[in-house]
Amino acid sequence: MKLVQLASVANLIKTSYRLWRHPAARGAGLAAAFFLLTLINPKGLLVVSFIVPVQTFTDLTLYLNFSVQFCVVVIPVGCSWVLFGARIKHSGHAWLTPLNINRTASAIICCFAVAILSRLTDSLIKVSATL
Repeated sequence: MKLVQLASVANLIKTSYRLWRHPAARGAGLAAAFFLLTLINPKGLLVVSFIVPVQTFTDLTLYLNFSVQFCVVVIPVGCSWVLFGARIKHSGHAWLTPLNINRTASAIICCFAVAILSRLTDSLIKVSATL
């Protein structure tokens, strides 16, 4: 699990860097990077790896309760983001350029990478302290 998290962090940092350095980049390379990023799903990795207790995945009742609570939170938040994005798109602001959008996405991806890396580092330090 730790190796998967480390590989995810490396991919997030690489994607963030590419998006920042080449903000107008398009094409198969960037599409493939975002496809891989979607498969890794950094938000899901954060939730499953660090927030949800392990017992949630071993007890069916806990799992069902978690799934319902997660959906109750995620669905309205997702809908809100879609509405927010549609509103921004139709607002016609001059600052809303591909450069700004891609650099903002890059910064957010980097924040996920730092969050995962800090939790991973903390858990490895705790494990090595017990040895």
